[in-house]
Amino acid sequence: SGAGSFRAKIKGPAEAAPTTWSKWARSKKWIVSHESVGYKIWWSYTLLCVFATLVTLPLQIAFFPNSPSLNATSWLMDSSFALDLLINFRLSFRDPETDEIVTAPRMIAWRYLKGLFLP
Repeated sequence: SGAGSFRAKIKGPAEAAPTTWSKWARSKKWIVSHESVGYKIWWSYTLLCVFATLVTLPLQIAFFPNSPSLNATSWLMDSSFALDLLINFRLSFRDPETDEIVTAPRMIAWRYLKGLFLP
């Protein structure tokens, strides 16, 4: 019943064929749900990285330019932000006009590019 109710949220009624979920999962490979707990944890981590960068970067520039620990922290933050950029290119979103969840990779990438990089 737990798997059936999960299938109901994704594809329709709980009586859906057992292969419904597996077909949906294969067709949406590498798409991250914007409503998932994992993404919310990732978002919290990146927010924490922003605050850590706000503290460590001025210290590194002003007082400790060759500090191995601050250099490692800086590298970790930069890597996290680069990974976040990649994740956002695969992050589903809710279309404001139709209220449907969009999982098409090209539509996701175009929305991300248009919304953040283009005027």
